[in-house]
Amino acid sequence: TISSMAASGSDECGWKHTLLLRLRDRNRVQTHFFADVIHAHNKLFESTDTLKSQNVQLQLQTERLKQEKLDLEVKALDSSVNSGSGKGEKTQALEQKLFKLQEELTELHRRKGENAQQIIDLNSALQEKEKILAEKENRLMDTETHLEALKAECRNLEQAILEKDALHQALRDEHQALQMTFSALEDKLRKTQAENQELVERWLQQKSRDADKMNFENDQMARKRQAKLQRELAEAAKEPSPQTADKSPENGQPDQAAPSGSPISRIFNSSTSEAPPNPGHVGFIESIAGLLAGKKRSTSVDDGFEPQTSAAGAPPRHYVTVTLPSTAVHKADGHDGEVNAIRFSPSGRIVATGGTDRKLKLWEIMNRKLDSKAVLTGSNAGIMSVEFDPQENYILGASNDFASRVWSVADFRLRHTLTGHSGRGLAAKFLGDSSRVVSGSHDRTLKIWDLRSRACIRTIFAGSSCNDLVTSDLSGTNIISGHFDKRIRFWDTRAESSANEITLQGKITSLDLSLDNKYLLSCSRDDSLKLIDLRMNQVTGTFCADGFKVGCDWTRAIFSPDGQYVVAGSSDGSIYIWNITTFRLEKQLKEHSSSVIACSWHPSGVMMVSCDKNKKVTLWSDY
Repeated sequence: TISSMAASGSDECGWKHTLLLRLRDRNRVQTHFFADVIHAHNKLFESTDTLKSQNVQLQLQTERLKQEKLDLEVKALDSSVNSGSGKGEKTQALEQKLFKLQEELTELHRRKGENAQQIIDLNSALQEKEKILAEKENRLMDTETHLEALKAECRNLEQAILEKDALHQALRDEHQALQMTFSALEDKLRKTQAENQELVERWLQQKSRDADKMNFENDQMARKRQAKLQRELAEAAKEPSPQTADKSPENGQPDQAAPSGSPISRIFNSSTSEAPPNPGHVGFIESIAGLLAGKKRSTSVDDGFEPQTSAAGAPPRHYVTVTLPSTAVHKADGHDGEVNAIRFSPSGRIVATGGTDRKLKLWEIMNRKLDSKAVLTGSNAGIMSVEFDPQENYILGASNDFASRVWSVADFRLRHTLTGHSGRGLAAKFLGDSSRVVSGSHDRTLKIWDLRSRACIRTIFAGSSCNDLVTSDLSGTNIISGHFDKRIRFWDTRAESSANEITLQGKITSLDLSLDNKYLLSCSRDDSLKLIDLRMNQVTGTFCADGFKVGCDWTRAIFSPDGQYVVAGSSDGSIYIWNITTFRLEKQLKEHSSSVIACSWHPSGVMMVSCDKNKKVTLWSDY
């Protein structure tokens, strides 16, 4: 009990001592800022006390002098009564002394007034100091309140930091778990890719074996047919051919006929001599006869078409003879601002242009001049690219108002507005047919649109701004895009990510495919054009020239219709044409006064159009 009482007593003394120390510290801290004021206040009090004591002494002295004056007056009266006029000199001396005392009294009154005024001034100064002291005390209290609030906020922030650290640790653990999962998935992907590669190689080997087998069987069948034909020809050559009577051509009868018993007659007439010949046999026999006669089948005809069709039954391919343009036959003011895009329709009947005046214009070429046909409106910003569908029923335009639009060529009406990008649209193309569209934007995405449902059916995150794109097959599964980060990316719409990519030395401004889809032409801001072999996914050549400068991020370069030349505009207003075989500059055309943005070759190869930043559209020809 005694120990507990001692402990409680020591605790009580301890907190009292602590409280005393805190009060002293507070007093020291708070009085430190007002030490000068307190010192001045103390001096004022001391001077006030001194003046008060002097005033009291002066009052006492004044009273004493008054008393002495009264005494002197009484004595003077008594002396005047007692002494008479004989004591006049002594009275004068006393009067002089009284006069001096009165002057001293007057001086003391004056000093008393001054002291009183000084006391008033000191009191006023004291009141002002007290006001200042009160203000500083209020400020000190406000500062202490603010300090407490800051301490509370600091405690809250410390608590928040602790919570953030805990969350950070949890996120770090989750990241490590995800990293492990990603590593496992990456290993699985590598294994899957290896298995896929193995399966592809096995599939290719099987296809190769099947092809070898089919070739072997075809060779055997061809040898059998050739042996059979040789036997039939040998038999036909051994038999004599009797002469028939000559008939007049005017009578409509043939000059001679084959013997009815010969093998050739049996081929033509399988049942009777009057039956019409089998077309397949006729063609077969005619080809053999031509070979025996040493003839060679011609590979070109006057109308410019191939005599054979493709294996898939496609129509014969038209051979185009491209003539390099040399003369600007017509110049027109295309738009009210820069002309950003230009394109011939697949038939070559119409030219489409898009400009910064928010208009898409259609032109016809009449008498070697560009004649305005229609103005398509509806865009809220400049149009950056134009594209016709293969059937030439619709025209597609990408614009800077984050949207792409589809107009009908027949009635020039706006049919679809495709909105969904968060950046300006720089390129848009029909994907496979006229029912799907792919667009590329400055928001680093590609979007695939279904025009039948008028909705975006897929968004591809490319990672960089898309400046141009092309589609490399009719099924609409392969997309090639050129980007601001100097990369060309290859996309398969059936896959989730980019299948492949190629990195160049400059920002990609345009892409164009050759007619056989084997080569890709890219234009970049390093002032060069690159020819890429899509079968090997590598650059096979570079086109450049002295003075050739790419003028903007959407400068377009294209192939010629026959695939033998490439053309691009320069910032100095020139158009450069290179030979794709020799990679040498074939021709330089100079007519524009400002940077040439885009060119388009007529499908027949006889004309070309170009546009520039100075509102001009120019028609070129070789004469």
